[in-house]
Amino acid sequence: MISNEQYLAALGSRLKKLREDAGYKSAESFAVDHKISRTQYLGYEKGKDMRITSLRKIATIHKLTPEDLLKGLESRPS
Repeated sequence: MISNEQYLAALGSRLKKLREDAGYKSAESFAVDHKISRTQYLGYEKGKDMRITSLRKIATIHKLTPEDLLKGLESRPS
């Protein structure tokens, strides 16, 4: 089992990849376009813990369920 820090780092990496795949070069422009606090969103990409409501919002933006967003993070090295 990986640590919470490793899990959040892996989630942050996944969020960054999803953002880049959606055509956003910066976390700031993604956050502004989707009405998310810029500092909060950048923190998420850097591995900061987030509320379930934030996780659901970000998953929905990427047309994913929260379960799909989190799938495989336990076994993925950061």
